[in-house]
Amino acid sequence: MQTKAVSQSPCRFLWAEHLSQTDGFGECCYNELLAHVEIPSNYTNKRSLPAFLPSLAKAKTKEAVLAADAQTAFVLDIDDGAVSAETLKQQLEKLGCNYAAYSTFSSTEEAPRWRVILPLAEPIPVGDWVQGQEYLANKYAADPCCARIQQLSFAPGMPPSGHYDSWSVSDLGDLDAKGQQWVQQVHQYQQHAFEQEQVRFEQTAAPIRSTDLTSDGLFEAIKAAYPLEAALTQNGFRRIGYKYLPPESESGVAGVMLFTDSQAGFCHNSSCPLHNGGDSFDVIDVLRHYQYGGCMKTLVNVERAKLLPTTSARTNKEAVKTAPKPEQTESASCSQSALSPVGANSSGLAEVFQASQIARFGVEVASSAQFPVLSSVMSTLGVFSGLSSAVYSALYPDGTRLNTGLYVVVEQPPSAAKSRVLNSATSPIQTAVQALNKSWRDNAEASGDDEPARCFRAFATNGTVEAIEQSVVSKNNGHFSLASAEQGLVDVLLGNTRGKDRHQDNDLVLKGFGGEHHWSLRVTRSGYEGKIHGAIILLAQPGSMEKVVEGSHGQGIAERFLFVSEPNLIGKRNYSHGQVAKRSVLQDRYEHGVEGLTLKLGQLPSNNLEDTIPLALTDESWLAIRDYQQQIEPLLADGECYSHGILRGAFGKADIQIIKVAVNLYVAESLMLGQQPKLEIPVTWVKQAIQIVDALLRDLPELLDEKGIAGAKTECEAVMRMFKPGMAISERDVIKSRIRVLPFKEMTGNRSKVIRQALARCVAAGDLVRTADANGKPVYYMPR
Repeated sequence: MQTKAVSQSPCRFLWAEHLSQTDGFGECCYNELLAHVEIPSNYTNKRSLPAFLPSLAKAKTKEAVLAADAQTAFVLDIDDGAVSAETLKQQLEKLGCNYAAYSTFSSTEEAPRWRVILPLAEPIPVGDWVQGQEYLANKYAADPCCARIQQLSFAPGMPPSGHYDSWSVSDLGDLDAKGQQWVQQVHQYQQHAFEQEQVRFEQTAAPIRSTDLTSDGLFEAIKAAYPLEAALTQNGFRRIGYKYLPPESESGVAGVMLFTDSQAGFCHNSSCPLHNGGDSFDVIDVLRHYQYGGCMKTLVNVERAKLLPTTSARTNKEAVKTAPKPEQTESASCSQSALSPVGANSSGLAEVFQASQIARFGVEVASSAQFPVLSSVMSTLGVFSGLSSAVYSALYPDGTRLNTGLYVVVEQPPSAAKSRVLNSATSPIQTAVQALNKSWRDNAEASGDDEPARCFRAFATNGTVEAIEQSVVSKNNGHFSLASAEQGLVDVLLGNTRGKDRHQDNDLVLKGFGGEHHWSLRVTRSGYEGKIHGAIILLAQPGSMEKVVEGSHGQGIAERFLFVSEPNLIGKRNYSHGQVAKRSVLQDRYEHGVEGLTLKLGQLPSNNLEDTIPLALTDESWLAIRDYQQQIEPLLADGECYSHGILRGAFGKADIQIIKVAVNLYVAESLMLGQQPKLEIPVTWVKQAIQIVDALLRDLPELLDEKGIAGAKTECEAVMRMFKPGMAISERDVIKSRIRVLPFKEMTGNRSKVIRQALARCVAAGDLVRTADANGKPVYYMPR
């Protein structure tokens, strides 16, 4: 039975000439598909039939469909117990919209099988489409596999038996899947299905397991700090209606549901670790499997340190710093940190990290290596920037380009797994770059060109400025990348090994940060002229920060670096759970992103900053950055808490660091998910970059104080170095002496006032006693 009608539907499909096709897909409009429905081609083999996908995706993979997020039609396969053509026609006409129906290749008169296509008035998101498919599958007893987003459907074909039937309706208008009536119908079905399944499971599910690992209220603290719904979404679960789709799912069918109190749930997806053999799960299970490699003891140790602080000085400082203080506002606080557990602070870094593919990869590396999380994430992001900065740059509104390579210093003690963490990020890049260089050599040999093959050099681990300039910068048309797990990189690069009598050339480091023009003239060798840009990543022993400050020589090098110095986990690591690290989805995505970045690198004419792909910021992004700068501006004034030279320089470059971090987060996110970055960065990534940079910068004053570089403790130590037991010194002499030494000499404004404040703190601590001379002038002495 065939009824021909002309459809003007704008609906389009991805078209494959056969099921095994992997690339070169075409596009088919609904009119063309109708032609196949009404006049099918003859085929002897079902698998030779063309196939279609109701999506605007360019490939038939799940990742491509999710990236396109534009579904164009509902498709139903009505197989088991299928009704007659007349009955099905009566049922479908109640929908009141256009459709096409045809018997499938394996249909017979005795056991009819139908495929129904309902074109949509306009594309809808994948999540809405899945809900609609589930609703229609239930309504017409169709195969639930039709809700798989990458499910291909065979086009109409005439089987050898000659049995084929079809009809279509094309005068009622395409289905409006965004209309209120349709949305309400689907919502009611989803609500009813959810309630029915929830009741059934709550009646049969085993109780949540308990553990004797902790008795100090830790699990209650975890559940309070990490809402279950947030923990799911931040670990890759995708909400579809009332259910969640696990990141491991290959079917695309959401099978995770929560109980009514949202404190626990159950999982139908057997590939998901939350399945628990049919038991229920809670947020402890989510964190255990997705952030701690399945090890409960590691979860307990790390989360207890975060949520139930110990008596260690460093931990107590962190607890005080992150504790809410009603009398402070964000703009007035010099020490408030953005780092906090999920739920404890809406702007917490834990939540930011879970929204980023590359940050999640860094978190995963940290969990596997039992390494501090922030240190791992920033090392990974810094390494990635070493390659991405050769391909992408940031574009200012005036057309000026900014280097996107990060300067990062991370401190951890020996045996903390520094090399392992660094290699996790650098090894895939080295492999991809080697393959790219080989392809250039092969092409040069095949062409017979006398010119040397192009070569890209990535991640030198040591070298003087002169050597790097000649062997890396010149070869890479201005680009450089340095990464090492040893302090020797900084010692040699910044001239700390030369001695005080030899001048160090720091132009490469200074100008490479922003992508400035550099012209070096050398007597014994050729220099380099052009814009230089790149990244420096040092993941080394404690003392690395001091070496950067030492090598800065007051030139502003230190303020260009992002510093991370977290408490180490040595002594708290757990090796007893016996799990061996395996490849993960995030590792595959990182390598895929690196390969995509290297492919782009090979397509560029050179690595010169002007040849990179410029990425612009939206007006909203610029406003967000300006708002952040306005918040910290009052704290940069003379005498305020960020007035020290290093702090003022670091906070003064916050806008540059934010742009750099945002570009790398966005580029990594796009490439790791198989997408190409658009030329304008969404404001979401800029806001996340603001939180990351803010957390690092607000931790800097305390870090400088601990290092004896700047801060109240450092100022007091500088004053006390003048005194010996029983010695008395006038206030005037103290000021005259100390004003010329660190940290006071790098301050601006009234340094005498700062020294007097330091003296007052020494008196309050009992280290000094204040008296007066015959003229009533202040005198200080150290008690014996």
